[in-house]
Amino acid sequence: MKKRLHAFAAALALMVLGAVCAAALTASVSAAEKKSPYYIMVNRKMNTVTVYTQDAAGEYTVPYKAMICSTGRRGHATPLGSFTITDLKKDWCFMFDGTWGQYSTQFSGHYLFHSICYTEPDPATLIASEYNLLGEVASLGCVRLQTADAKWIYDHCPAGTRVTIYDGDEAGPLGKPARAVDKVPDDCGWDPTDPRPENPWTQTPVEAVTLSAEAAELPAGRGNRARLPLRWRKISLTAPTLLPSPKTARASRGWSLIRRRKTSWWSSSTPTAGRKW
Repeated sequence: MKKRLHAFAAALALMVLGAVCAAALTASVSAAEKKSPYYIMVNRKMNTVTVYTQDAAGEYTVPYKAMICSTGRRGHATPLGSFTITDLKKDWCFMFDGTWGQYSTQFSGHYLFHSICYTEPDPATLIASEYNLLGEVASLGCVRLQTADAKWIYDHCPAGTRVTIYDGDEAGPLGKPARAVDKVPDDCGWDPTDPRPENPWTQTPVEAVTLSAEAAELPAGRGNRARLPLRWRKISLTAPTLLPSPKTARASRGWSLIRRRKTSWWSSSTPTAGRKW
């Protein structure tokens, strides 16, 4: 009888200990989630990521940031449901298809947030055709992002950050952003949003201009002025954009003024030419 009582007491103690451990684990996860400044929602149908931050009550109701993405293509659908970001993050991650992704952040098993794919762990080896699919289903199940967006999640969303993946007809409260560049040329090799200083897309910030089909090529070089007929010099500034910058520039009817940080291209005697893609 005593042996039975001892066995019962031991079993009861184990049950109590298990309940205490489970409660502690639940409290730990909840605390980790509360510490995270952000909550990520991925609209799989619209290929849009919306990041929320906390309101005064501590609830994640304030839309903070939206990103264009590519979720899993047919046969490799990104899973629906609720997940939690882990502490598994890598600057460069080798993918199942033999490519590489930058700034990977795990949210479930083999599923990650990461950049568009590269052929090597080198930011100059971007697969342009994959970048140009952003906004459509394209991945093997991960959530692909522009490099700057992948890095933002990598830097700002710690382990414990909640992720919800769902299908919705509306992109989200902030809408669906466009790609930074509508189409990256095959021979470019760089994500336009990559923050590295050597990225050619960030070499020459400009305030640019309306383009037309009729174009003229301007040679680069010291002392070369852009000499276009006056009728071509119609001022038409738009929002700031980026112009890649190696050896030649391309100007067209409707181009008028490209302002660099300190000088006007048309009036400068030492222009910095942009690249003809």
